[in-house]
Amino acid sequence: MKYVLHPKMKFVFSDSLRITKTLTVSYDSKYIYLWSLDPTKLTKIHHHLKIPDEWQRGWWAGIISEEVKKYLPSNNKSPIINGGLLTPFITLQNAKNVLNNPYTSNESYFATIVHEYGHIYFGGYGKKGELSAFCTEYYASQLFWPKHTKNLNRFIEKTDKNTPAKIKERDQHTFALLNAKNLLANFPKSWPEKLLNY
Repeated sequence: MKYVLHPKMKFVFSDSLRITKTLTVSYDSKYIYLWSLDPTKLTKIHHHLKIPDEWQRGWWAGIISEEVKKYLPSNNKSPIINGGLLTPFITLQNAKNVLNNPYTSNESYFATIVHEYGHIYFGGYGKKGELSAFCTEYYASQLFWPKHTKNLNRFIEKTDKNTPAKIKERDQHTFALLNAKNLLANFPKSWPEKLLNY
């Protein structure tokens, strides 16, 4: 939460009302954890769910399962991001056995959560949504997580070299991965505004 609210991220999240009501949701074998930004607080809810590895392996904008949703406040109208806790996230990312996987460190875990706030702030999915979220992640990584930035750059280079052109354009995650750096470099003072108006 502190990175999302950091003064240096005001450049990206200039209209904080777009994200301050977002619920951040995670889970372990006993509890569902709810973090809110405004006010900043943590709520623990006891549950009786079986938490599959899939839920712990990544992060998503939107609730991952109606089973989890049943445990949330019934009157909740806020945007939601949700995903795994730190240790299972890193363990399961390592188990994917992806060459140069940049998502196997503490830094990458925090960057992933910021990425999902990018989805909430800029809205949308598909190529535009992923580009917005990855630009947010990459920008924050340059500010706070130099090792993650280095790992991302290596992964981007490998992906660019080994991915067929039609997949580079068609796959939303690959498109975002390969185009975010150029957008930030070409419009260093205005890329958030350009994405909002895209």
